[in-house]
Amino acid sequence: MSEGLRIDYNEPANTVVLEGPVSQLYRDPAIAVFLRNQKAIRTPAGTVEFRVEPHLLERKFHSLSELVKRTGIAVIQDAQLSGAIRDIQRGEQEFESFSEKALDIWKARFEAAEFDAFLQVLARECPGRTFYRLQLLAAYHLAFSQHACNFSVPGAGKTSIVYAAYAYLKSLGQESPKYVNHLLIVGPLSSFKVWEEEFRDIFLKPPQSKRIAGFLPPSERAAYLRGHLRQSFSCELTLTSYASLANSREDFAAFMKVQSRRVMMVLDEAHYIKTDDGVWANAALELAKNASARVVLTGTPVPNGYEDLTNLFRFLYPTRDIVGYSSAALKAMSQGKQPVAATERLRERVKPFYTRIGKSDLDLGEPRHVVIPVRLGESHNQIYRYIEDSVIPGLERDETRVADVMNRARLMRLRQAATNPALLLQPLEEEGMSALHSDRFSVSDAYIFDLINKFDPRGGLGKLDALRELIQTELRAHTKVLVWSIFIKNLQTIKDAVKDLFDTVDIIYGATPIDDLSEEVEGQELLTRERIISSFQHSSGRHLLVANPHAIGESISLHQACHVAVYFDRDFNAGRFIQSKDRIHRYGLPRDQLTEYYYLVTPDTVESAIHDRLLFKEQRLKDLIDGHDIPLFQLVLGDDEEREDIRAIIKEYEHRKRLT
Repeated sequence: MSEGLRIDYNEPANTVVLEGPVSQLYRDPAIAVFLRNQKAIRTPAGTVEFRVEPHLLERKFHSLSELVKRTGIAVIQDAQLSGAIRDIQRGEQEFESFSEKALDIWKARFEAAEFDAFLQVLARECPGRTFYRLQLLAAYHLAFSQHACNFSVPGAGKTSIVYAAYAYLKSLGQESPKYVNHLLIVGPLSSFKVWEEEFRDIFLKPPQSKRIAGFLPPSERAAYLRGHLRQSFSCELTLTSYASLANSREDFAAFMKVQSRRVMMVLDEAHYIKTDDGVWANAALELAKNASARVVLTGTPVPNGYEDLTNLFRFLYPTRDIVGYSSAALKAMSQGKQPVAATERLRERVKPFYTRIGKSDLDLGEPRHVVIPVRLGESHNQIYRYIEDSVIPGLERDETRVADVMNRARLMRLRQAATNPALLLQPLEEEGMSALHSDRFSVSDAYIFDLINKFDPRGGLGKLDALRELIQTELRAHTKVLVWSIFIKNLQTIKDAVKDLFDTVDIIYGATPIDDLSEEVEGQELLTRERIISSFQHSSGRHLLVANPHAIGESISLHQACHVAVYFDRDFNAGRFIQSKDRIHRYGLPRDQLTEYYYLVTPDTVESAIHDRLLFKEQRLKDLIDGHDIPLFQLVLGDDEEREDIRAIIKEYEHRKRLT
């Protein structure tokens, strides 16, 4: 062990002073970079000094001391240090003790009497809900910590966990430093109704809530947040989007600074703030310091790499460097370019501050999977084979440039030809690919072009016949059926083909409006996503919901009403595929409730490759999610995935060509 380093603070000069083995510090690259960024200077007296404003001192001290400790140099603690440094060191010791206890809670090591008291509060304050064991542990951990992440998988009940912790902290009373009395939820618009309904279900009373989003006039938004409305003080639940939080950050700051309002700020689907310098992230990080409790919710904490953790933990603890590594170091970890020990240290550093419930922890029954092969009709087959022969050789030549937009356009056209040739007549931007060419698809062969032009899905699309037969046979006992399609134009085609088999058929896609609480539009009730979903969940007749996974993913639960989903077509996106399945297979289902998935797959086409690749990716993601504390999706779904998808298409194509 080297001699110790003395880190002190000259308060009149706002200067950090380092005494001790300073030359040794500069031999460590990370410390040298830190000191250079602080514009540190070496003095004739042999010390190192740099200026730090008082409000930044705690964060800078934590960052430097962590770097120093990794070199084996001890940081000195004694009574001669300035009061500011002694206070920080005392707080550090208390925080270490707090962190150990927080970790012990998630490992079910705690005082039984304290936990029993927590359970008694929940039994009294949350009369509408019985929480399962891991939910109780996660809620207890959050209530103890006040600031924590929940990285549980979709369907684990993260919303319920937040409400349980909130109910306990609110019960402590105003004299407690942990007391909270208001929830500020920041999340996607689709989550608003979920939070309101969950409040009603748990507390058995409707929430006094206010939605702040683009549909609310700026004047009304400011009036509510600035306390100019009676509603400003009667509401217990405020819901807003990330965009609205950023656009009204000064108003939200004023709202959170009201002395009588103790805010628990929740970032739902918090992966939206992963960008280091994003506008949404900056707003959340800036407002974090005004919250009495801070919560991060996301089932995908590191979709791109460990560097995504930085903002999540900055939000939780604005003055502490919980992660302890630079963005460059975290990216290197994600790419496997750092020693395993560094990654393990990262995991250990953040472990006390999050909980995670995996899919296997939910004790759900195993779903049933049924693949229904659908052969191409004569004209459909001719169209597909022509498109296939035109597209796949181009993919092979461009294999090393799979990110190029032309390759993505080719793949889109190939998938359109397989699922419904009528889609080939639509510009690609109508399917959400506005970055691609807007001109219509061109075919040099006049005969094939004529086939495409005359193709009528009602008579030439075998999948529609297969879907009708499935609904009339296997699914005849189901009153609620969910059909997924990636292609927007397919949604109406599906509805028209089977609407006579249901009392109600609804469509949800990106253009379906979000409920803004308006009751009428030109005398008619506005058909919004929320109202469609509510009708689907609660209607008594046979109801079909035809949806695009892009529009009905986050925060939506359909499992209480629907137990069967049919996939009319799919793409290679495994994350979105798994998320769509989670809509009807999540916590709250009896173990004996069977969930069924049906896949309409056209053999000997790109759909076969998609099916096989999704099976492969899904298994890898399952292994990763249940096998690690923090699932790092980039390691299994990185930049090479598109290349592997294309290779699978080419391999299947070449195999068939050799057999014919």
